Amino acid sequence: MLKCPACKTTYKEEVHTCKRCNLSENDIKYIAQINPNNPVLTTCIPFLINTIKRLKENNYHNQILSKIPEIEIKLEQMTTNYGQVVETIGKLENIVLNLQDKIENPSKDNSNNIDIQKKSDFYIDAESVKLHSNDLTDSTDEDSLYSQDQDNTVTLAAQTLINQVDNLQDNNSFIKNDISVLQNNEIQLPQFVQQYNMDKNIFCENVISTVLETQESVDNRLAGRGELIFFSNTNKGKYWIVKESENYYLVPHAKISINEHTKRYTLANLFECNECNSEDYSFKLIQAAKVLKVNSDLWQLEKKGKLEFY
Repeated sequence: MLKCPACKTTYKEEVHTCKRCNLSENDIKYIAQINPNNPVLTTCIPFLINTIKRLKENNYHNQILSKIPEIEIKLEQMTTNYGQVVETIGKLENIVLNLQDKIENPSKDNSNNIDIQKKSDFYIDAESVKLHSNDLTDSTDEDSLYSQDQDNTVTLAAQTLINQVDNLQDNNSFIKNDISVLQNNEIQLPQFVQQYNMDKNIFCENVISTVLETQESVDNRLAGRGELIFFSNTNKGKYWIVKESENYYLVPHAKISINEHTKRYTLANLFECNECNSEDYSFKLIQAAKVLKVNSDLWQLEKKGKLEFY
């Protein structure tokens, strides 16, 4: 089809599904079977079209929700592994303390013909490491200390364990960071993005500020004097600011006027934009731009968003 009968979007090339409302040719064929002379059925057509559109959009949301259990399982596995690493570090620290005590106080085990053998078994990333200390034989002289070779053996064993504990602590910090990142970053479901695409009149109730790029920011950008982009509050703004959790996002105003010039030289600095195939520059919000609140009247662009034109 070259023109969608539901949303009236026109295309330059033949398409099988409308990119704007997701109405497919099969949907159109089904609706076309309705008797056009029946006024009751005819009035139902817009309702059927909107229902089909809404069901398809809800299906996308359900697909995202289905991924949540999988992410929760991975988080639980990471937490379990972290606990095992912490437990292993505790055991290794005890072994190191015992060896250090023998180095510093060798007379405690100064008895005849005593065979001392220390074995420490631990696992790091599915690898088993076992340390065998050399046989230590005491001298028959009560006042004698371990020989220099025996001292070196124990010292080397202790240093090896200390190094391995340090490695474990390094690995432990990486695991803690991974878990912290996963716990602190909430699963961002694009609920407000979906609401923006479905009904901007309802979405505007969530808007906390209407903004426009400052003239100084425009001048600096056009002159190539800096990459920072700033916005200020104004009733005649072209963009909306919304707050989600503790973050602020920027989206195009419902009444923004877009042409090739504004798309290329203004919007493209705030959003990633694809090529436009329609004359009215209709678009779908894929990802809102992220902004920082400088003060009560000033905002700074932190990360570009994404728009899909069709």
